[in-house]
Amino acid sequence: MRRAWTGYWLNAIYLAVVFVGLDVLPSAVLAQEAAPSTAPVQSADPGTSGMEGALTELSLSDLEERVKRALAAAEAALVSEEARLDELAARNSRRGLSDGGPSIAQAAANIRLWERRIRGLKRDHGDLLEALNGVMVSVGSDIAGLAQRLSAQREQGEQWRAEQEGAEQAWTEAEGDGPERAPQQAHGTPERDYAVGHVFQDCLDCPKLIVVPPGRFDMGSPDSETGRDSDEGPVHQVTIGYRLAVGVYEVTRAEFGRFVSATNRVMGSSCSTWWSGRWWKKSGNSWQNPGFLQAEDHPVVCVSWNDANAYARWLSQETGERYRLLSESEWEYVARAGTRAARFWDQSDSDQCDYANGADASTDLRWRAGCNDGFAETSPVGSYESNVFGLHDVLGNVWEWVEDCWNETYSGAPSTGRAWQRGDCDLRVVRGGSWDYRPQGLRFANRYGDAAGLRGNIYGFRVVRMLAR
Repeated sequence: MRRAWTGYWLNAIYLAVVFVGLDVLPSAVLAQEAAPSTAPVQSADPGTSGMEGALTELSLSDLEERVKRALAAAEAALVSEEARLDELAARNSRRGLSDGGPSIAQAAANIRLWERRIRGLKRDHGDLLEALNGVMVSVGSDIAGLAQRLSAQREQGEQWRAEQEGAEQAWTEAEGDGPERAPQQAHGTPERDYAVGHVFQDCLDCPKLIVVPPGRFDMGSPDSETGRDSDEGPVHQVTIGYRLAVGVYEVTRAEFGRFVSATNRVMGSSCSTWWSGRWWKKSGNSWQNPGFLQAEDHPVVCVSWNDANAYARWLSQETGERYRLLSESEWEYVARAGTRAARFWDQSDSDQCDYANGADASTDLRWRAGCNDGFAETSPVGSYESNVFGLHDVLGNVWEWVEDCWNETYSGAPSTGRAWQRGDCDLRVVRGGSWDYRPQGLRFANRYGDAAGLRGNIYGFRVVRMLAR
């Protein structure tokens, strides 16, 4: 609004100077100098940058040029009148006239009039330049304020961009596009000798990993599966053509705590929590105080997708290995471990408490199963039976962040295990269900998307470490 108003005000000043200050010029000069330009002062295009838009709108150089042309025309008229006066004086002198006659007197009067009006025009020119300078100072202040706001936004986005770049770099290396590195060792065992099912850690405080074989599977759920949602299809075949070292458990509070201490990461003081029958973003809750009691061997919660990626990057730096989040297809592959069933236990809800920490009789949730595992919220990792690949808690306990952007269906999804980095990337996928989830929702194909920066006390994650091929 301010820029548009400034443009109108400057046009008004200019027109006042040209059409009032120059009305004494001969009609031919006035018509030439005061005629509207073929390129009038216009409002700045919203698509231009702040500085370019301000200069385009003010057209300072254009205004000055017009006034200078008017001054030049007036001075030329004055010279013409002086020449005419000289000619009249010479003619009358030849005729013997001493007083110059009426023509000379009129010419002298005209010259004095021109001199006064040129002085006034120059004064108006100075006033115009002073006014334009004031406007430029005001616009410059506006541009400086805009630059400060843009700088603040850039700083806020730096961490997010770094997390995105780190995740993309991990995937580039995982696909074999990065530099080749010699196999590393853990506990003296060459990495190339890690057999399927081999369990190891890269350091004493690192997550425990198990080697999962390459393979092929059908991702998604058939129309006949109980509890199925439309975002679980179409069913499509995915090939995981490489071994993976996957976290046996979800990352624990103790493991995540070492990362926070080492990096001084700011985790905020609010977390979405279930309370009194609904979700609340409660101030004061965090990964250290999620709204219920946890021990150090419980899965960390109140962590966002951004936090999970930052942890994986830190772990990579600490160990010299390549840690990251699983892709969505990798997650479903390692969770299913070869089965096409909805879950890896009998379909009866009463068996849930042997295999997964979901909503059960230990809670007051309406959608609970009839069994009771003694854990109303999270449980220590590894408290339930593992799947065939040796992974615990792939269903229940906490939803696990994976790398992919959210898409409403699998149409166009990758078929090679790579993360899907297209779609709604403000939302990221979580898989596996959590401690508050209904039995019908604890299925391999069940999926959900949430904001990458959201922290909730049902969200955690597990990591994967790439192996040499």
